Amino acid sequence: MSFFLFMTDPAIATAPIALPSDPATDAPLAIFYGQSGGPNIYLADTGARDGGVRFGLIAKSNPLAPGGFGSECVFTGCYVAIRHTMAVTVRLTPFIDGMELTDCRTSIALPAHASPQRQVIEVGWFQNLRDPLDTSVVVARVFPRGAYAQLLIETFTDDGAGGLRPGLETGEFVVETAELEYEVVRETRSAEPVAA
Repeated sequence: MSFFLFMTDPAIATAPIALPSDPATDAPLAIFYGQSGGPNIYLADTGARDGGVRFGLIAKSNPLAPGGFGSECVFTGCYVAIRHTMAVTVRLTPFIDGMELTDCRTSIALPAHASPQRQVIEVGWFQNLRDPLDTSVVVARVFPRGAYAQLLIETFTDDGAGGLRPGLETGEFVVETAELEYEVVRETRSAEPVAA
């Protein structure tokens, strides 16, 4: 799965920024984020605040249709590998055919580390079937089916009053990879030639 990254606060300076690099290897020494709905990019290594207000990270993957967009797949879960040094709470929300699977939304608190640590988070994807007379009762859980899947990743930090708010702390937070588990149950039908 590939991700389009953007910040929740698009009001950060929009002046062009030169990408610093290491002259020996020409490797970039800075990380940038792109703004959703605009042609701006922002330098990420200048801190976790803009004008004293924290900004958070929202990353939503591009749609992935393992069997093609006319197919049907059973999606059973995903693994997300994150490398970090900052203390942050990560919320993972899966989407099937554009619909949010709120039943299996997962949040995990990552502690701060002096050096980068790799954390692999497993998220099982399911939908709860509820009793029609008492919706608080879950009768069964089923794996969701659909043509394509997406994953939303959000970051939150402590708001100082025991709650969470969107934000990042100072440090490193990298989504290294996301792996999707699925089974194709009906492939896309190819077009057939028309007889003349």
